Order: sequence, then C-alpha cells, then structure tokens
Amino acid sequence: MSPRSSASPSSPERASEGAPFAKVKQRLLKALRAHGFVKIYIDYDGEGDQGQIESISTEGANRQPVSLEARTRVVLSTCDAPSTFRSFAEVLDEFAWMILAHYHDGFENNDGGFGTITIDVRSATITLDHNDRVVDCSNTRTEV
Repeated sequence: MSPRSSASPSSPERASEGAPFAKVKQRLLKALRAHGFVKIYIDYDGEGDQGQIESISTEGANRQPVSLEARTRVVLSTCDAPSTFRSFAEVLDEFAWMILAHYHDGFENNDGGFGTITIDVRSATITLDHNDRVVDCSNTRTEV
C-alpha cells in the first residue's frame, strides 16, 4: 500500500467540522455494493513522520474475500468528475488517506497513531477507530 509523509500537526478542529464526505460515501458504497463487497477493513499505522496503509481486507457473501483488483470509476472528491482507478485497492487506499487527512491529519508524526477504517456496505456505515501513541512523563521534585 502507499506510504505518505507529512509534517503538519494534528488538528482537533478538523475532527469537529462535520463530515463533508456524504456524496463520496454514497458513491463509494454504491460501487462496492455493485462488486459484491460486504465489509472492508483498512488498517493503517504511522510514526516518525512516516505513515502507511498496512492492509486492506475484504468480505463478501458468506465471509469470503472479494478481489480488490477490479477496475472501477468512482468520484472521490466533492466535484462530479470521476476518477478512473486501476483497482478497488487503489480506490480504498485513496479514500483512506482522504479520511485520515480530515480526521487525524498528522497521525504519522512523532510517536504516531494507528487504527482501522471499517466499511460496512450493508449497513452503509464507515467507522474510523483511531489510536494515538503518547509518551507520558512523570516528574517528582524532592528537597533533601
């Protein structure tokens, strides 16, 4: 999957903006449904200014994997111009980066973060389960 690098800090304000992805979500779910996808799990991880999509796994009917290799045209922007992708793997990779840039921009900085984006096609839900890595420091001062 594609690695990305960023120097921009996390922005909590961006997470509270509301999701501008309603049309994109609807179009993506429609394309996934048409190709037999039921659930998709996108795992990502990042630290030290490097982030990557670790894996994309799929489920179709009867929990069987669905190939990510089919060519597709999906609009992954707020404009109406469709992009042609070589495969669903490429579509889902790009979609994951869009979601991460909006909700957890900079997740790859410092100690980083990791998580899973779950797309449930049947229930038409997309869930981002994110974890930040945090270094904690405890100080004591004692006069002797």
